[in-house]
Amino acid sequence: MRARYLLLSFLAGCLLLSGCAAGEQPSWGEVGKSITFRVTCREALDPSFVYRIAIDTDGNVLTGPSKDPADWQGLYVVEWKNGNAWLSLPSGASKYILESSFGITAEATVSLEDLGSPDQVEVMVVVEDGGGNVLDTLSSFFTVRLKYQRFVSKSDSSGDTDNPKADLTQVSVEVTF
Repeated sequence: MRARYLLLSFLAGCLLLSGCAAGEQPSWGEVGKSITFRVTCREALDPSFVYRIAIDTDGNVLTGPSKDPADWQGLYVVEWKNGNAWLSLPSGASKYILESSFGITAEATVSLEDLGSPDQVEVMVVVEDGGGNVLDTLSSFFTVRLKYQRFVSKSDSSGDTDNPKADLTQVSVEVTF
């Protein structure tokens, strides 16, 4: 009888441990979560342009980023210059983004820890020529609630700028664990 009890207790313990390891997601603040930003234009992107994503992490949907990059002090900014992706921090420091690509779509993956592990972000995208002139923007910023939305995509009207390599058509944000 005692051997049977020990065997049942052992099996129950194994089931509990395997259920926790396989079935539960880590709590929100744990390491390993990332966010991937993708920017697509009407034609393949031009490395002489600067493609920028402003990321507001203050949690207030009423204070999202404007269309003017001059107003982006204190925000995180992902930008592709000469085809290379960088993350500018609110402190003014910059960090090279290793997981990035540039071609038909610009893509960059950033650790949520690098953004201060926010619960939500407000996102605005701007395309500039090499001289800092804005060629195209999203019509307005959009919000991603990171705990609940794993993928958010925002379309932009095509043809609102003459240069198809600067004409935003789609921006997406994907959260991964």
